[in-house]
Amino acid sequence: MSNADRTCTKKFHITLSGYFGPITPDIDASTASTSFGNFPNGLWRVYYLRGAIKYTAAFGWAVDDTAGVGGNGYRAIHFVGIGNQVSSFFATGQFATQAECEAANEGRFAQFLQNAAFPPQPIAVSLDDSSFPYAGHVPGNPNPQFLLVPV
Repeated sequence: MSNADRTCTKKFHITLSGYFGPITPDIDASTASTSFGNFPNGLWRVYYLRGAIKYTAAFGWAVDDTAGVGGNGYRAIHFVGIGNQVSSFFATGQFATQAECEAANEGRFAQFLQNAAFPPQPIAVSLDDSSFPYAGHVPGNPNPQFLLVPV
């Protein structure tokens, strides 16, 4: 029997289930330092899991902009062919303890549609902060963490 006689084709169907993560973005980076990677078409949610930071030692614990205004805070990003979809979905303001901050953000998520019109694109989370170069952040225990979940 020759190698030509042994040729076969195998087709696979892969089903993704469960969740992906957790990921913990770099609190000192101005780019999407952590990505879940590329995912197939469908509806996806980026959930806040736990964690907080202080934007400076003088601020309280937070995930999003501690003043409740401006563009500072964690952003979920879906990189798509016609421009990025960016979502902020966290409780704004400062909290006296990390536990209070985590309770205020519990269950929050951003939702993205991975559209068949475009090839699979990354979904990521990054920290935007006007205090570039991101000096003075006080890390939490843990820093904010996120999960990606198919809907």
